[in-house]
Amino acid sequence: MATVIRNNRPQQTPTPEPTPDKSKKTTIIVLSILSVVCILACVFMRSGLGVFVGVFVFFVAFFYAITALPPSRNKPLSEKEIAGKEGEDMTAALLSCLPEDYTILRNSTLTYQNESSEIDNIIIGKTGVFIVETKNLKGTVHADYRDKDWKKVKIDQYGISHEDSFYSPLKQVGTHTFRLANYLRSNGVRIHIESMVFFSNADATVHLFGEPGDISIFMFYQSKQMLRFIAERPPVLSPTQMQNILNLLIVTEHEGGTNENS
Repeated sequence: MATVIRNNRPQQTPTPEPTPDKSKKTTIIVLSILSVVCILACVFMRSGLGVFVGVFVFFVAFFYAITALPPSRNKPLSEKEIAGKEGEDMTAALLSCLPEDYTILRNSTLTYQNESSEIDNIIIGKTGVFIVETKNLKGTVHADYRDKDWKKVKIDQYGISHEDSFYSPLKQVGTHTFRLANYLRSNGVRIHIESMVFFSNADATVHLFGEPGDISIFMFYQSKQMLRFIAERPPVLSPTQMQNILNLLIVTEHEGGTNENS
C-alpha cells in the first residue's frame, strides 16, 4: 500500500476555550443561591413581595450568566464541509491502494508568487506527479468544459428540484497544477504533472459538453480505472528524484520562486 501523509496543511494552534473570570463565576453562584433562598423563605412566610424579590434576583443571576460567560468557539461543521471531508477521506483510502513506492500528500497548502492553493491530493511515484481534486457531490452536473461555473441539479425526497452552481473543478485543479509545476521548476525540478478530478459520490452524474481538455475526470464507478491511470504508466522518476520532490513538498508551507525561467 502507498504511504499517505495526512494533512500537510500548516497547522493552526487551536484556540483555547475562553474561561470566565473566577470572580464572575463566584458572583453568579452567590446570586443563584441567594435567589433560591429568598424564594423558599418567602414561600414559607407567605410573603408575595418576598417571592417577587427572589424571582427578580434569580433572573438577574440568569441574565448576568448569559452576558458574563463567553460562548463556545467550537462551531459545528456545515453539511457541505462534512460532505467534503467524507469525500476526501474516501479518496485517500482509495489512493492508498497504489503500490508501496507511491506517496500521497493530503491537504497540502502550496504558495507560489504569493498565491496559495489547497490541494486535496498530490501523488508522487515512479510514474510521475499527479494531482487529484475530490468532489463529493450528489445530483446531476451539467456544464461545458470551458465554463467557469458549473450547475448541479438535485432532486430531494419530496421530488423538488434544487439547482446550485459551483466553481469549475477543472479550472480549480488547473490553477493548482500551474502553481505546483512552477514551484517545482523554481526548485530545479521540471516534470509534467497529470491532473484529474474525481467525483467520489456514487450518486453523482456528470454531463459535460464541448471539447475536453488535458485534465482527466473520473467517476465513482471508475475508481479502479483511475488507479490504473496513475500506476500503469512508463516510469519517469527514480527513487532519488521521488525523494527530492517529496522533500520539497513535505515542509509545513511552500514558498515558490518568482523567477519562472529558473
